[in-house]
Amino acid sequence: MIRITGRGLAADTHAAHYRVAGQQLVCQEVMDGLAAYACDGKTQQSIDLPANFVELPIMTATNYSPRYSGGAYFDSKFREVQYWRSQQHGQLDIDGVPACQINFSEPHIHVLNTDPLGVGLNLELITGPALVLLLSLGGTYCMHAGAVDTVTGRIGIIAESGAGKSTLSQHVDDGWRQVSDDIMPLQISNSGSQIEVFTDFPQLKLSDNKVQYSDSDGDSEGNYDGSYDGSYDGDTGRKKLDYLLRINPVPGESISFSRLPRVQAMLQVVRHTVAAKLFDTTTLREHARFAKKVSTLVPVIEVSYPRDLDKLDQLRHSIIDYLRSMA
Repeated sequence: MIRITGRGLAADTHAAHYRVAGQQLVCQEVMDGLAAYACDGKTQQSIDLPANFVELPIMTATNYSPRYSGGAYFDSKFREVQYWRSQQHGQLDIDGVPACQINFSEPHIHVLNTDPLGVGLNLELITGPALVLLLSLGGTYCMHAGAVDTVTGRIGIIAESGAGKSTLSQHVDDGWRQVSDDIMPLQISNSGSQIEVFTDFPQLKLSDNKVQYSDSDGDSEGNYDGSYDGSYDGDTGRKKLDYLLRINPVPGESISFSRLPRVQAMLQVVRHTVAAKLFDTTTLREHARFAKKVSTLVPVIEVSYPRDLDKLDQLRHSIIDYLRSMA
């Protein structure tokens, strides 16, 4: 369970409960942006705050050195980002202003302004770097990736920004449906024999922050039957990742495929992991092991193709044919 609170909210307010990447989020107020992930029957329970909860001291350059300084898009603007980290706590600053604190031992996210938790910058902070960092402590890593369920299995699609992963994944027919648009949480299965994808993660670039189908449309083996009802049933949809497809940033004159060697595949997993630059030394070490496991269990295929929207259907069919030839 992960607690989410905000400055200026009374500690005895009723909590709202959500399910994201298999984790229960207990929020101090209703978060409009997570409405699609609400846990049925758990919206009026008192929030479970630590008995000794107090806002942590603000981290500044006076007593800390920033672990990361750089730029990123938040709330449709390119902003200056700083990340501070002590042994048990983290802090994210946006444009020089402390924005949220992360307690890694609780775990707990605390927003340092009085704006609603579930909209705008706060929603992107909570479901972005703050939540991603907490999930990584439990072995769940989020990749910048689209994902689709197909007749050949579940495919993750990784690419540099603007290369076309969303365009390729945003399609539904009798053999191809979108699982994620931009964020794909992954975890090693309990048996250690496969990599699994969570589908219950907010996709902030999509309407209602979710894909437009119910994961219950798949059967027990994760196969897709070609229909969807546009609803979310609360199921985590944790199923096997069968392939990773890397889009070559250089357009090709024709459609072509090549399987990446294991070291190159591992580097692609590392490169496309969300917030990896913010990981501490221990998490970086665990993440390297995870990336190695992914490259061992999941074929990583690079695809080159002409950037022609009229040929997307041909591309999808070519992907399916190629993956079938590998089976």
